[in-house]
Amino acid sequence: MCKLNYSAYLNKGGNMARVLISMSNDFLSKVDNVASSEQRTRSELIREALRVDRTARLTAFLLL
Repeated sequence: MCKLNYSAYLNKGGNMARVLISMSNDFLSKVDNVASSEQRTRSELIREALRVDRTARLTAFLLL
């Protein structure tokens, strides 16, 4: 299971925070394979996955 370590800080001149995420090497390899096959960065893939999850959770909550 992935563990989020929120040691976030703002990058130089940007509005993106950097977040350290711990995960198994096997899972990271799978994430990298998907990102590569879709010609996207690891960060782009993870951001989209979190947006999709947030939307799904909100939709499920509203349907209760």
